[in-house]
Amino acid sequence: MRCVVFAWSWLVLAGCAGWSNWAGNERCQPKRIARPATLAELRDVVRTSAHLRVAGAGHSWSKLVCTDEVLVDTRSLTRLLSVDEGARRIRVEAGMRLKDLDQLVAQHGLALATEPTISEITVGGAIATASHGTGLAHGAFSEEVVALDVIDGAGQLVTLDSPDDLRAARVGLGTLGVIYSITFRLVPAFNLEIYERVVDEKQAFEGIEQRVADNQHVDMFWFVTEHKVFLRTYHRTDAPIHVTHPARDPIEEWVVRTWIGQFGLATVGKIPGIKKLLNKVEPSLFPDQTTTDRSDHVFHRFPGHQKVYSMEYLVPIERTHDALQAIKDSLAATKFYPNMPPYLRFVGGAGDGDLSPLRGRSSCAIEVLSYTGFKGWEQFFRDLEPRFLALGGRPHWGKLFFANPRALYDAAAWANVERLRARLDPHHKLANELTRTLFTP
Repeated sequence: MRCVVFAWSWLVLAGCAGWSNWAGNERCQPKRIARPATLAELRDVVRTSAHLRVAGAGHSWSKLVCTDEVLVDTRSLTRLLSVDEGARRIRVEAGMRLKDLDQLVAQHGLALATEPTISEITVGGAIATASHGTGLAHGAFSEEVVALDVIDGAGQLVTLDSPDDLRAARVGLGTLGVIYSITFRLVPAFNLEIYERVVDEKQAFEGIEQRVADNQHVDMFWFVTEHKVFLRTYHRTDAPIHVTHPARDPIEEWVVRTWIGQFGLATVGKIPGIKKLLNKVEPSLFPDQTTTDRSDHVFHRFPGHQKVYSMEYLVPIERTHDALQAIKDSLAATKFYPNMPPYLRFVGGAGDGDLSPLRGRSSCAIEVLSYTGFKGWEQFFRDLEPRFLALGGRPHWGKLFFANPRALYDAAAWANVERLRARLDPHHKLANELTRTLFTP
């Protein structure tokens, strides 16, 4: 009998039909999908499985999850385990979604210093793939982790909290034990004032290094064909929350950008002759405004409900202009007409994990996207990737990439990760096709 299980924005067909990620570009047919709801159940699944991989919200585009063995779905592991307001620490199970973690820390007058854009992802998936927000004072979200409890290959609970272990495990790609719980460092709750406006691309990109230095957070949506940029700058403030139209954000997100946008993109995918009209209209969907809101509400300003394909590379920040030119050159070479604006964020990374693409430098995270109904996106992505690589770029682990990134990380980083892997999973129970490729010199 077919067993159908619906989850947030993605579909799992258990038992006979397999697993699919949110965007639908990755599919596999595990022998079994396990859904442990307790620590004991998770330990038992790991102990009794010969090979397994782990899935969270399924919001990654890469091949990190897929397996034909046992797939562990962590979305029932969502409990709050402890809060220490004095030490500003919170410990939660790895299947908790970011938006639920936000609510918990807010109840205690606390906040996370930085967060990824998407609020529906699980905390375990967010740290395993080095998901990030924006701001040179911060690196990946995994940088906020002070301890991890993982289930090793033998099914034993192991706490990782030493500097060397954390440096390896913060971005573990699902290979360094199955994450059961995460302890995050927190900060006092704070508000962010965000100034949003559409400007000409020349105004946005000239002096970009100074703009990033002068603002705590900067990100941009680049409407390439219209030579315009939706520019957002935001910073901490002691001012109270001030949202002029509190109902407008969900309306804009769901009605304008999701329903109307999705319908328009779908139409364009079938009738390419009107794509230029849609691109001209799109910048007008982003109004000029200044608001002050709780930090997590600003960090998650655009949840991103449209079904898209995404490739993101993190290039040294001084190569930002070269990366923009690379996109133009690749669009010209492939004749791909962009249907969604590239997304730019500017991030630090001095304290990140061994395998964090942000580690050791300030980066421009530049993401190219395409609605799933369009043709030609893969040719564009594949043409663009070597151009980003030539600029010193490293791919986001959770998004599409085609080249093997192993050589982009130094031998010492791999050695530290291999050391912990040999301790936690000596028989490589947690490997799949992609990780076997990554861990092969």
